Order: sequence, then C-alpha cells, then structure tokens
Amino acid sequence: MSSNSARQRGISLLEVLVVLTMIGMISSVMFQGYAYMMGGYQRLRDRQAVELRQALVANWWRSSVEAAVPYYENRLAFAGSPIAMRGASFAPLWGPAGVPTEFVWAIDSSSAGLRLLYQEPPREPVVVKAWPGGGVAEFQYLSETGEWKTEWRDDRDRQIPEAVRLLVDAGGGPDGRIEVMTAIIPIRKSQYIPSTVLLYGRE
Repeated sequence: MSSNSARQRGISLLEVLVVLTMIGMISSVMFQGYAYMMGGYQRLRDRQAVELRQALVANWWRSSVEAAVPYYENRLAFAGSPIAMRGASFAPLWGPAGVPTEFVWAIDSSSAGLRLLYQEPPREPVVVKAWPGGGVAEFQYLSETGEWKTEWRDDRDRQIPEAVRLLVDAGGGPDGRIEVMTAIIPIRKSQYIPSTVLLYGRE
C-alpha cells in the first residue's frame, strides 16, 4: 500500500513535459507581444522626432521671415527669387533679437538631394533641412494684389511682400509629399528708418 501511495504522489515525465510546453507557449506569446509593443513604441518615437524637426524648421522659417524689415539700407533691401531670398530681420536665428540682421534662405539642389540653407553673412550657410530623395522647391511671394510671384524686387517702394511661402515637392524620396511652409508678414509696411537718421538726421 505504501509503495502505491508514493507512486500516486509523484509527477510523471509526461506531466512535466506538458507543463514545460505550456510555459514555453505562454513565454512565446508574451515575448511576441513585448516585441510588438516595443516596435510600435520605437515607430512612434521616430515619427515624433520627425514631426518635431519639421515643427522646429517651420518655426525657424516663420520667425525669421515674419520679422523681416521692409527696408534697411540698400544692401539689405528685401529681394527674392525662386531659389533664394534675402533681407533683414528683427528675429534672426543667431544674431541678437531686435537688431536688424541680414539673413538669407536658399534652396540647394544637387546630386545629394534637395537642401534648405540658412545664412547670416558673413557666417557660412548651414543646412536646416534636407530631402535626400531630391525633388523640386521654390519660394513664392504674395503681392498686395493677392498674386503669388516667383520674383520679388521692389526698389521703388522698398516694400516687402504680404507673405512668403516655400513649396517643396519631395516626390520619390522618403519624404515623398508636397510640403508648404508659409510666413505671413503683418508688420511695418512703410520704409524702415535707420536709427542714425532718427538720432542725427542722416545715415
């Protein structure tokens, strides 16, 4: 009787194999779920990083262009073409805020792709954003009549456009879509008067 009772209290090899099989299946499901969750988390972080960079670039663009000065000496008069624009801004990216500083935004298209450059002469231009897949981009300028132009040079009135926008068609690359960054310039539609004129009556 005692030997039969001992055999009944023991665990058979088959039961051990069944338990190990169940533990393995549960572990496999848990690890797959964990890997899926971590993959989704990484994709979310990558997407957030991309959107953060885009928001940062758009903020740099708008802050510098929206604070453009209509006129500050001849060499800093606002001028623009499809691939570059220059002028003076009260909100430069590097210079002191509130001081009219020369700025240049430019589009560089080469075999390496499409790049958006920013410069505050005499500093060297820096790449603010790049589209490795290439594409087409241009600056456009809104006139007082509501017409978007690809050239802006108004020496007679020394005015700045109502708005400036950058159109980017990055088809074929990882950012293959059309992007539009618009900067509204709501300030100072009359000629800017240098401080030397206010203080001394002459430049």
